[in-house]
Amino acid sequence: MKKAQNKYAVVSKWIGSLKNYGVTESDFDKTKDILTKKFGKEAPARDVIWGLFNQLISRTNDPATLSGIYYEMSLFVNEEGKDSFRQRELSTKMSLINLKQQAGDVLDGVEIVTAGKQSCPECQKMSGKVFTFDEAFNEMPIPNKNCTHRFREDQKPFCRCLYVPIVSMKR
Repeated sequence: MKKAQNKYAVVSKWIGSLKNYGVTESDFDKTKDILTKKFGKEAPARDVIWGLFNQLISRTNDPATLSGIYYEMSLFVNEEGKDSFRQRELSTKMSLINLKQQAGDVLDGVEIVTAGKQSCPECQKMSGKVFTFDEAFNEMPIPNKNCTHRFREDQKPFCRCLYVPIVSMKR
């Protein structure tokens, strides 16, 4: 009974998050049916949700949307106790691309913002550092590879740092 409740809670939580991208319970059911046929046995709920994430990625090239999807994926992977660094990195890259597209030639750079005193010591060292767009995109200082913040003890580190744009008003 507890396993069934846990499965329902996982599905409910993530369908709730995915609704922001237009995913419905019907989409979950359709994807589950497809994966069940493919696997030859009932598809686990987490595999279905991962499939929905990948469907969303394949349907858009909007960097703001992709940033959000990759961020949700990083939370999903982290919740499983797995390393979510790659998904966080993709989310951050898409966020940078979106900043560049939105600000255009008035984007002078980006500044790293942390969670302040709630950040780990490694991330606190990054707070306020400024980079050009190209430096930030090519060097990828965040997500911080040395971050030690964890949402829970049984999870991997999860960097919460982000960029804010620095724009020039002189142009």
